Amino acid sequence: MDSPLLHSTASDGVGWLMLNRPGQANALNHDLRAQLLAALAGFNDDPAVRVIVLEGAGGHFCSGTELTEVTPSSAHIARVREPNTRLLSLLRGGKPALALVRGAAAGIGLSLALACDLRYATPDARFVTAFGKLGLSADGGLTWLLSRTVGLSRAMEMLYGEEPVDAAKAERWGLIQAVVPQDEITSHVQTLAARLASRSPEALASMKTSMNEAGLLGFPEAMSREFDRQAVLMDGAEFQGRSAQALEAFLRRRSG
Repeated sequence: MDSPLLHSTASDGVGWLMLNRPGQANALNHDLRAQLLAALAGFNDDPAVRVIVLEGAGGHFCSGTELTEVTPSSAHIARVREPNTRLLSLLRGGKPALALVRGAAAGIGLSLALACDLRYATPDARFVTAFGKLGLSADGGLTWLLSRTVGLSRAMEMLYGEEPVDAAKAERWGLIQAVVPQDEITSHVQTLAARLASRSPEALASMKTSMNEAGLLGFPEAMSREFDRQAVLMDGAEFQGRSAQALEAFLRRRSG
């Protein structure tokens, strides 16, 4: 699916999604949200797509919700709760997802970035919660995502202070994996995505599920579920083929 609001392409196992409202700093409006949700669902259902990359056109990732669509009442939440929940749940619980962040990731845009598994940013990137100054708290899963990404204390600092976290601090805090120069970031993320796409999709899905559960379960239950998933993978064709190749290569190296 490709449209003026969302550029969507897929090749070599990687699905690319580019928010395309650069004149509005890629703010998420009703139509863009609906198209992004449909495209994500399509990629998650497509066995040819193994990894998803999310980015924004122009100089920003996503500046948050389109303010011209915000009704200053609970009616706004009634409109966006269900589609935003589905959208962020697809990123958090679906196929491996990488965020390529330029410029601002604010409000729901910050949630979108954090719902991805890995984040890479240009030096001009900045991360902003953008709620408290409006007399609001946080939504879009932001408290859950922030506290599990940077820890409770730093998450509280971002929510209370609302000062933009620049790329260098974001890297120190573990909010992003790396700061990459502007002219290198697309190829950098493309290389990483291609590497992930070459891996077993079943193994990656199992890793992601286990990691998502890890902070919610006690240690014995988390470990038990890990073993259950590992048993399924070890009986699968993917592992059987890869393990045979790995053993053969090991024996060749040892005999050489």
